[in-house]
Amino acid sequence: MTGLAATGGVPGPGRIGRVAVGDILRRAARRFPDRIALTDGARQVTFTELERDANRFANHLVARGLKPGAKISTICNNSVEFVKALFGIHRAGLVWVPINTMLGPDDMSYILDHAEVKVAVIDDNLHAQPERRAALEQRGIALVGIDRAGKAKAQGLDRFDDLIQGQSDIEPEIAFDDRDLAMIIYTSGTTSRPKGAMHCHVAVVMAAMSNAIEMHLDRNDGITGQFPLFHCAAHVLLLTYLSVGGKLAIMRGFDPVSCMEAIQRDRLS
Repeated sequence: MTGLAATGGVPGPGRIGRVAVGDILRRAARRFPDRIALTDGARQVTFTELERDANRFANHLVARGLKPGAKISTICNNSVEFVKALFGIHRAGLVWVPINTMLGPDDMSYILDHAEVKVAVIDDNLHAQPERRAALEQRGIALVGIDRAGKAKAQGLDRFDDLIQGQSDIEPEIAFDDRDLAMIIYTSGTTSRPKGAMHCHVAVVMAAMSNAIEMHLDRNDGITGQFPLFHCAAHVLLLTYLSVGGKLAIMRGFDPVSCMEAIQRDRLS
């Protein structure tokens, strides 16, 4: 815990009583600093690492001049960096607009325009798709690349891992309320254009808390993470398990062998 004031930061006005999505991680990191929060195969990420890098990304976003309420998208499949990024977005008081990576460029473009997104975090292998890349370039959206294929830099993307280097791991002091907008998750758009469902901080946190109570979860619990984190179900399950000091094993879709291996390796309940 040496030098990790990030798990507390400087107390801000109303923070003790505030109900906010990003606060779930901060409180868990204070209680369970050395416990494993995420696994990805053999990779293990502690609550301390997750908290530290979420704060670093939050501070990067603040340094970019983004103000509370600004919209930031993720165009990402499941990864450790995706989780760090989404907590950084919540921590900076920004509005998270996840985009289903199975949507075509047309629906992706509609969501970006409709939500007035100015910055997006994207996997480099998704950015490599010509039509998707052209749609993003046409809109002049600032991009942060997650190095899934090791080609982010070659594609001219600012790498997530590079951007957080040198940033403070102290949580930025951002004033926002628990009734403020936390995320806009768009519907599938099967019958018409996708519709943005708006969720405030307290609604999301209460959903996670209700899950933890109803499922009788504690720090010894863990869950397989094959659901896509851009979906509300996976996101709230992530929050649910981390809130009690449990863990999530990151997966990219369902494979029965890898799923059983993760259950045994990570002692998932």
